[in-house]
Amino acid sequence: MNLIDTTKELERVCDILKQQKEIAIDSEFIREKTYYPIPCLIQVACKEDAFLLDPLAEKMDLSPFFSILQDEKILKIFHSGRQDIEILYNLSGSVPVSVFDTQIAAEACGLGENVSYENLVRACCELELDKTCRLTNWQLRPLTEEQMQYALGDVTHLLTCYAKLSDYLKEHQRESWVAEEMADLVDITHYQIIPENAWQRIRHNSHSLAFLNALKALACWREKRAISQNTTRQNIMKDEMLINIATAFPKNMAEIKQVRGMRSDIVKSILVKEV
Repeated sequence: MNLIDTTKELERVCDILKQQKEIAIDSEFIREKTYYPIPCLIQVACKEDAFLLDPLAEKMDLSPFFSILQDEKILKIFHSGRQDIEILYNLSGSVPVSVFDTQIAAEACGLGENVSYENLVRACCELELDKTCRLTNWQLRPLTEEQMQYALGDVTHLLTCYAKLSDYLKEHQRESWVAEEMADLVDITHYQIIPENAWQRIRHNSHSLAFLNALKALACWREKRAISQNTTRQNIMKDEMLINIATAFPKNMAEIKQVRGMRSDIVKSILVKEV
């Protein structure tokens, strides 16, 4: 088993994918210390075969695969696909078209809310998945045969799950139940980064207009700084700290110094200059 790590190999794979009505897609990524998740692996399965694409490979141009994602004749099947679609959007600048999410469908079929892929495969395929490589660092190369086989397992059963869920939805006339959620999944606004809206991620209890205006400015500053440094929001400043500053509403450096939990003078000066 080999990783697809050159454009020429990918073109061969995409020639196969072009002939399919449905393909299953998953991804492995790292999202610990960076603003943008690091895509480490893209798994793709069709009825005849399954493939591992290496987005880290220097000789790989993913454009042929991006064309597949935009082909309306090919249904792309994900399980809990929002993060996978985010990865694909970051890589290509577009969201896939013609998408089906088995987690959304599973809930409409009575299998429960936010059902895991493991439980879905157990219900639809009567199989137990091997999870021994769950904690793999997918950024490291080379991957072992065991790791690659594990990664393929995340897509090889998705087509069977899709077929059973789709049949159930049709039989019980529930396709309309999931249509809105499927459409929302590929709403590009979910994946576009708008720093001015970053404050909406922060949980708070205040309805004060002054507080909200301060929080909006602070969250926007943090978002832009996290993007420019490609680091996590919390590494720039924690939500609690933003709330403390917005609540105190300091007007000068002396008042900033009095805010509980304020970090170093460097951060204080950045806030004064940039916010």
